[in-house]
Amino acid sequence: MAIVKDRISFWGDAVPCPNDTVLWCQDCWAICDFSECGVWVGNAHRDHKHVQVRLKDLLEFFPPETKVEAGNNGISRYFENRKIQTVADFKKWLD
Repeated sequence: MAIVKDRISFWGDAVPCPNDTVLWCQDCWAICDFSECGVWVGNAHRDHKHVQVRLKDLLEFFPPETKVEAGNNGISRYFENRKIQTVADFKKWLD
């Protein structure tokens, strides 16, 4: 997936929970969980600035209309099944 700063790319296979610690790759706008998939993608972006943060805290940083996307991974199925397209949609499912 290309780096596009009008959306957030999510990587991993775990079912997202609000208190999960995630890896925020700030330069490329990617959020990785700590599943095998998320760690692999996070490692691939190791040259970018990283921060570990709780998912619900990180989502507060973005405007509600920010688009979210996920590649071919468990989080993509989570988004598809719930019709999640924006940060606001995602936060509704996490609450």
